[in-house]
Amino acid sequence: MFYLVFIILLACVYVTYAIRRSSVGRTLLTIRTSEDLADAIGVNVGLSKQLAFAASAFFGGIGGGLYASVVGFIGPDAATVDKTFEFLMFILVGGMGTVAGPLVGTMIVTFLFELFQDFQAYRFIVLGPIIIALVIFAPRGIVGYLGGFIDKRARKRRIGSARKDGSTPAGTPSSTDAAGHRGAPSDTITTTEEKK
Repeated sequence: MFYLVFIILLACVYVTYAIRRSSVGRTLLTIRTSEDLADAIGVNVGLSKQLAFAASAFFGGIGGGLYASVVGFIGPDAATVDKTFEFLMFILVGGMGTVAGPLVGTMIVTFLFELFQDFQAYRFIVLGPIIIALVIFAPRGIVGYLGGFIDKRARKRRIGSARKDGSTPAGTPSSTDAAGHRGAPSDTITTTEEKK
């Protein structure tokens, strides 16, 4: 069962990554950022939300089917409020809107739950404030902040290498005049006609 679940997990991660990189995924990210803006630029918000709901129900159904196969019995205990808090912790710790975030969050939170198993009766007294603090102070989660940090470092490295090469980094105004001379900004260069 472990290998079956692991193979299906890899397949689901790949499909999720492919959806995120596709035009549908970019549309969903636009809707998440600003629904009004997405509607203004011609995105069919209603259809996109229906697709997102169908995709989440599909992956949730796969997870429920695998859980039933592993456990062997499904009862009311499988859908308690405690489980909802656990799933929410997985996503918030790992990072919402990322593919690797829920995986990282699941591994970290499950490890911590197993580590403090002696205090299991009190864990939800601690979990409530932690969830609120994560939503307020760290909404992007571990993977979101790591991704932002790596992007920032890569951007600084690109700008630094472009300055060493003597070329203009992407996104900065050029300081080369019409004759090809560097140094003075283009708006301070005057022609002989303007001086007369």
